[in-house]
Amino acid sequence: MKFVDLTQTLAEDMPLFPGTPAPKFNVKYRVETDGFRELEMTLYSHTGTHLDTPAHVFAHGRTLEDYEVDQFSGAGVVLDCTKIRGEKITMEIFEQVLKKREFIEGVEYLFFYTGWDQKWGSKEYFKGSPSLSEDVANHLTTLNLKGIGIDALSVDSMTEDFLLAHRILLEKGVIIVENLKNLGELLDQDFEFYGFPLKIRGGEGAPIRGVAKIR
Repeated sequence: MKFVDLTQTLAEDMPLFPGTPAPKFNVKYRVETDGFRELEMTLYSHTGTHLDTPAHVFAHGRTLEDYEVDQFSGAGVVLDCTKIRGEKITMEIFEQVLKKREFIEGVEYLFFYTGWDQKWGSKEYFKGSPSLSEDVANHLTTLNLKGIGIDALSVDSMTEDFLLAHRILLEKGVIIVENLKNLGELLDQDFEFYGFPLKIRGGEGAPIRGVAKIR
């Protein structure tokens, strides 16, 4: 049995969605003075590797506590999209990628491997990252998926169609996972994805510890 860590490390100097304040980790209690160590943490709910629920873009959408815990795990498959750097993942490209996989039937989490996680920590991470086209987002809602994920900042373009793919996917209840890493290790592998968020009342999203267990 092998586990692959798909999670970026939370840190005060980590990359963030433009405009999001940096997380803060203050050592509130110390072993030397208090007998135990405890952090005071301040961070936004979409910091680092995280997932989105419908409440992220819909005023009355489902929130984290509305879901059974099994929503956040399932059979996964990774599609290799590394040759479309800086471009939209269009339906034409999506179909070409699918031909290289024997199946997606029965898959609950579909992941787009773009290799963009290699830019994590650099300014390039925010420039021209791959995103889903409208037709691909619509098609994904027909596949009976629990969720989809990407190793980039967002499933949406940073410059156009603000959160369009988010609205399409989340309206149909498809969870979105962003800022993943190491998806390349899962190419041609059968695996189970686990991405459990904190159970926050009213939470529209949360950081996760995303992992894959290769079968």
